Amino acid sequence: MKPILEKVPDYVNASFAVKREIIPHIDMPWHYHPEHQLIYVKKGYGTRLVGSHIGNFYDGDMALVGSNLPHVWKNDDDFYKNDNSKIADLYVIHFLIEKIAASLFPLPEMDNIKKLLIRSNKGLLITGRTHSIVAKKIETLYHAKGFQRILLLLEILDILAESKSLLPLSSEGFHIGRSELDEERMRKVHDYVMLNYHKEMSVQVIAEMLHLTKSSFCRYFKSRTLKTFSRFLNEIRIGKASRLLIANDQTVLEISKAVGYKNITHFNRQFKQITSKTPKQFSSEYRT
Repeated sequence: MKPILEKVPDYVNASFAVKREIIPHIDMPWHYHPEHQLIYVKKGYGTRLVGSHIGNFYDGDMALVGSNLPHVWKNDDDFYKNDNSKIADLYVIHFLIEKIAASLFPLPEMDNIKKLLIRSNKGLLITGRTHSIVAKKIETLYHAKGFQRILLLLEILDILAESKSLLPLSSEGFHIGRSELDEERMRKVHDYVMLNYHKEMSVQVIAEMLHLTKSSFCRYFKSRTLKTFSRFLNEIRIGKASRLLIANDQTVLEISKAVGYKNITHFNRQFKQITSKTPKQFSSEYRT
């Protein structure tokens, strides 16, 4: 899908930006920016989209997002129901490596970090022991001052560059055009699906919304996301269903209807195709 260009605010007396947000919910549009982004969602859950990747995120989610790679973290629906017990707590670091380490970048000691940043063009999920180490350093970085900030950021990047616990998120070759028309079209599709995924969805209606024929829209969508619209919609629905299964206060039939499936057999088939598990296996394994 196609994001909007986000202008990261100019850094004040700093070579990169780091912020912590404690907010009722994460509600950004799908976007991209030239800066690399390291995000650590200390508290919160919902849907994560990075390039062609769609998945669930939970407390502690952490990822490195490459330059100009479209992405969004969005909380699940129950964060929007005025429930004061639910908050999102996240740290976000935006940086241009050329700005913070221009004189260091040509050095051979930076080779692994260079390779890391190239790999981040697909988005990298940070897991395992690396996650624990980097989480602490991000929190330390947030409170650091002066040159210590740069040292900590470079140390974090070096740890990530040496780690074997980074998982690529987006597909190889993910492509998005960046014309204003593309941005507007894909933003409309994304917003429409996120608001209406639980309802009956007509490709014809969406195509008309973009002033395209049905066949033209299908070709257009796949050329920019490397997946069919049907696959994208099923991934969104199954992601929402996974969260409801974890909550464990509804039956599988109720959940299938809540995310837009009229036929539970079709729901079960799509769930297993996308997660490699049946809904009951998924729920059981999560509780275990």
